[in-house]
Amino acid sequence: MPNKHCELFQVRQVVGEKEVRVVERTACKVPCCAIPVQKILNVTVAVMDTTDLLLCHNVVKEGVFEVGITFAGCDGLVRYTTTAVPFMVEAATIVKTMPGMTAQNELLCLEENTTLVTEEPEPGVICQVFDIKIVALFSIKVTKEGERYLKQCCPKSRFKKGSTYSTKNAAQ
Repeated sequence: MPNKHCELFQVRQVVGEKEVRVVERTACKVPCCAIPVQKILNVTVAVMDTTDLLLCHNVVKEGVFEVGITFAGCDGLVRYTTTAVPFMVEAATIVKTMPGMTAQNELLCLEENTTLVTEEPEPGVICQVFDIKIVALFSIKVTKEGERYLKQCCPKSRFKKGSTYSTKNAAQ
């Protein structure tokens, strides 16, 4: 049997993964109190500043939804405001998770529903707030570092420093 070339590679081993759902609701005051909002034109949501705390068999995920709202006032001007909505996922149970491991996240789905709520607490006083509801689905994958010896599919004698190797060459 010909001598095979072996190399030690750093690899990430998956310990476990889980999908978690975040549901947040908040009210944001309309910034221009004297000018009522006529219509919400656009709402954007971005996930910011996420962190993961890895505990024994659990992952706690937290971060901030950055919400941007473009709206038209009754005066005909278009305005923009932002608000930060902090979130935290209750501990996601992923068996064999330990402190010191790494969590990788992927945002699978993000939905928002923003409505304008108008109240008149006393005659002649109009208060408006944006009622913001956000639902997000994250995939959390916990990995740990490991090392593996991998054998190449050709004799060591065919390896030359600085050259590339393809499976096409192995068939020869």
